[in-house]
Amino acid sequence: MIWHSTSAAEVLSELEVDDKRGLPNGVSEMRLQQYGKNVISSIEKPSYLKRFSEQLKNRMVIFLVVTAVISFIVSLMYGQVNNYSPLLIIGIVIANAAVSAYQLHNCDNALDSMKSYTNPTVSVLREGIVKPVNSALLVPGDIIILEEGNYVPADARIIECNEFRCNEAQITGSEIPVEKNAQAELEDITAVENRSNMVFTGTSVVHGSAKAVVTATGLHTEIGHTSAILQQTGENALPLENELDTIGKTVNTVILIICAVTFVIGMIQNFSSGNFADMTLKSLMNSVALAVAAIPEGLPAIATVVIAVGVKRIVHNNIIVKDSAALETLGRTNVICADKTGVFTHNKMELVKIFDGDKLTDIKNEPLDEKTALVLRLAAACSTLKNDSTEDAVKKACLTYNSMSQKDIDSFFPQLAVIPFDSERKTMTVITMINEKPFAIVKGAAENVVPYCGGCDGEKILKLNETLADEALRIVCIAMRPLDNIPANPTPEDIERDLTFVGLLGLDDPPRDTAVNDVATCEKAGIRTVMITGDNLTTASAVARRIGILKDGTKAITGEELNALSDEELCKNIACYSVFARISPSDKTRIIKAWQASGAVVTVTGDSVQDGEALSAADVGCAVGKFGADVAKGNADIIIKNNRFNSVVNAVRESRGLFDNIKKSVYYLVSCNFGELISVFIGMLMFSKMPVSAVQLLWINLLTDSAPAISLSMENAEKTVMNRKPDSALGKIFGGTALIFILLQSIFIAAMTLTAFAIGNKNGSAAAMSMAFGVLGMSQIFHCYNNKSAGSVLNGRIFSNRFMNFSAVLALFIVIFLLLTPAGYVFGMTVLSFKQFMLCVMLSVLVIPFCEILKLIKHAAHFE
Repeated sequence: MIWHSTSAAEVLSELEVDDKRGLPNGVSEMRLQQYGKNVISSIEKPSYLKRFSEQLKNRMVIFLVVTAVISFIVSLMYGQVNNYSPLLIIGIVIANAAVSAYQLHNCDNALDSMKSYTNPTVSVLREGIVKPVNSALLVPGDIIILEEGNYVPADARIIECNEFRCNEAQITGSEIPVEKNAQAELEDITAVENRSNMVFTGTSVVHGSAKAVVTATGLHTEIGHTSAILQQTGENALPLENELDTIGKTVNTVILIICAVTFVIGMIQNFSSGNFADMTLKSLMNSVALAVAAIPEGLPAIATVVIAVGVKRIVHNNIIVKDSAALETLGRTNVICADKTGVFTHNKMELVKIFDGDKLTDIKNEPLDEKTALVLRLAAACSTLKNDSTEDAVKKACLTYNSMSQKDIDSFFPQLAVIPFDSERKTMTVITMINEKPFAIVKGAAENVVPYCGGCDGEKILKLNETLADEALRIVCIAMRPLDNIPANPTPEDIERDLTFVGLLGLDDPPRDTAVNDVATCEKAGIRTVMITGDNLTTASAVARRIGILKDGTKAITGEELNALSDEELCKNIACYSVFARISPSDKTRIIKAWQASGAVVTVTGDSVQDGEALSAADVGCAVGKFGADVAKGNADIIIKNNRFNSVVNAVRESRGLFDNIKKSVYYLVSCNFGELISVFIGMLMFSKMPVSAVQLLWINLLTDSAPAISLSMENAEKTVMNRKPDSALGKIFGGTALIFILLQSIFIAAMTLTAFAIGNKNGSAAAMSMAFGVLGMSQIFHCYNNKSAGSVLNGRIFSNRFMNFSAVLALFIVIFLLLTPAGYVFGMTVLSFKQFMLCVMLSVLVIPFCEILKLIKHAAHFE
């Protein structure tokens, strides 16, 4: 059936659904199995086995395995039947690949799980009851209810609608809303963009409401048809991953050069050996094993691993990350543009004052007379918004002081027609009957309503409006006018004029208790906090002063004044303004672009349909609030389930903490791996042999490169993370003197390893290698704790990371077990005496005070 050329009744008949009851639950479940979930499949993630095979496809790993096999065969040819090192090497390589694949597979699962949090719910009629249903569970035949602010979750034929308009930029490329008509029956070949009786997945409702029946889901939708093409582009890498990839290539080149030199040195030293072929293969195997152990092949994947772990953690703080790349940008934010109501304030409006044209009444302390009560009743009757704190406060006051419920208001003042609230004109209108005559009740901003009122002292009213706004109250003006008849299609131009002033309402919405501290925290972190609101300039300024946003040297500006500035003037002076009042959606986007043009990284909050464009334009868009519009959530990079500014600040803190953890993991891996490399290279020069064997190196690599690095990704953000400017919060991985300090740590680990080898060498090669193995392994385990913090780790938080403690204890147990039991024989070691073992422990532990001294030097010299 061609849905758009068929009547709504025939479509319902074809889909076997009653538009008054919807599908039975059993039928919807059967259709879900038949059609599948309503999702446009994302790029398929590799399975665990594929991840495992990818780890084994590494050219260096393949070369090592081949060399080990050949070495084992040659050893047998020379009668060395007890040389099982090559087989151990292969076993350790396989174990290492399995662990790495497991980590990456878990990352894939963690990042994919976030997508389920972002699936919007939709109002669906099933078995006669309208209920919220996850959009992924929609099936053809479902009856859906669409309202302003909703995303359209599936292709559907409109059954009935009321002033219904959609933004179909996804389909048409134009932001101009498209008028819809449920009664239209179009030609079969009508283009998608002209199908006025249909709605399509990915579009959004900008006005009115509609009931529609789902005709297609998932890949069968219009937008789903093109998804396969879009998926061919793959997923974008994080910017930091590109930097890590570059670092990895540089490090790998250095390591391969040193390993090649090590092989040559081994060849020269073994030239006079009798079994030249065997010794050559062993030298080659040792050099390749050193490369495999020292090369941090997982360096580019560290960003993914750390972010996946971090994302899993922050979701418990009601922060949902839609785009993991946004986390990196969030940490570099230096301007946050946030709404006043609900973000800096509680969004729990309370009506406290009413002006009836003659007198001002404090309704909490004074009784309402008939005239004041009428102002309140008319204000409650003129309502076109849902889930709005101002409307809820008026209705609550009407119930409290007038004893009138919403049902009573609707019966006294039935809504015959409405002109919905518009953020541009900042008014709303309801057409109703009063004493059997039609009246228009208009409600909105005083400066937008009073100029159209006659027979009143407009100057006096607007002066009172400013006085109440100085008390940080939100002011709402009520006016009305009689009509000759009930208009079929009322427009603001026809209705909102020749008005009679009724009164003013003053509503209080106090700042949140944490707002002052949060703004101060941002200032200390080098982040400028900017308030953008549709409220009166005086009200916004009063709240902004109270919480520390508007200070000496900064100004507040209205949307009207903003429009008088050219883009060049605004960009030049943007830093002068901390408060923007009476701002329209287009103004908000213009403000963001001006900040960006001045070089700022801008994070913006929003929760309404009108905020969609601003959220898209920002470097990071944060949709806030439980009742935020689907459009806002769809255009946002991050969704915060509550409205609090504190949550935005916490999101920035988490972002900085996550990227600190990436640095910690990189610093740890590079310092440890270079420590191994220097140990072997210098050991070959000093002692004419490797201080640790190939199999020992790989075993240390298995113990110290996986769990400890992952444990660093689980660190909470440090308390000082918001005490520094954004540029230094992320910056380059090896910015400043970082590389110098990493090399010093590597040299110290190598020095302690070679010291242990020299001491043990007095008792034979096996004892020397055992002591070197013990120090190289244990010092790396202890070194993991050095990387917990940029400051001293010798505090109460040293053992705060349980996973780190567990992995450290397990790794230490394995190292000690090999040193003190015959199990070490398998790795070419011997059982150490108690004295030898304690020397190993002391040499290993010295890495902690050494790093503490480096940190003291770093902070004393103010290095970054």
